[in-house]
Amino acid sequence: PSALDVAQKRPMDESVLGKALGKTLGGGTFGLAGLDVGGLDLQAGLYVAPAEIKEARRSAVEQLTAARRFHNRGDDVAIDSVLPPMIASAGRQADDETSGDGGDDPFTPNIDDPPVLRLLCRTQEQVEAALGVAWLEELTLDFLEVHGLQSAVQRVQAAGKRAVVATPRVLKPDEQRLSSYFLRLGADALLVRSTGMLQVLRQAGGEGAVLEGLGGARVPPLLGDF
Repeated sequence: PSALDVAQKRPMDESVLGKALGKTLGGGTFGLAGLDVGGLDLQAGLYVAPAEIKEARRSAVEQLTAARRFHNRGDDVAIDSVLPPMIASAGRQADDETSGDGGDDPFTPNIDDPPVLRLLCRTQEQVEAALGVAWLEELTLDFLEVHGLQSAVQRVQAAGKRAVVATPRVLKPDEQRLSSYFLRLGADALLVRSTGMLQVLRQAGGEGAVLEGLGGARVPPLLGDF
């Protein structure tokens, strides 16, 4: 772009800049929410061709679009697909459990086990209401936000019921350390709903593992919901 020049007719002002930039920044997916000209000396009587402003706008939009498409992989996200080795490991475990006794399929539910009603609560109010149901033995806590989850777990356990905490269905790259928070809650079990969270918990040692780095927190029983 050329340098600013002295205006021969109308000097550059906020309206000229706004018109050249356009409300939709050239008709793309972005829009101009506001225009800050505090860093410009609009009283100097300078001028720049609108075409050059538009070219600068196009370049900025292209760079912003490219930046949004660039994905930073989380530090704790596995590079390779975790599902195939997990399936293979589960198959080997099933073979070990059934070898030698012609045992039953470990994935077949035991029909002798009594049915269990697990009530899922999404708010503190629902938890309070559920605690008033004497025959409920277990509550699953599926809060939209983690705020208040610790106290909810404590209230459920203080009432003599099992507290199961539901983990997110989607684990974002910057949320890998959420597993540490869930483990510190001291819940009776975790409801695992994504292979990402399952992989993180398996890497931590799996069910029963004691994590010294988390003050001796233990990985509780894991329930699957996929």
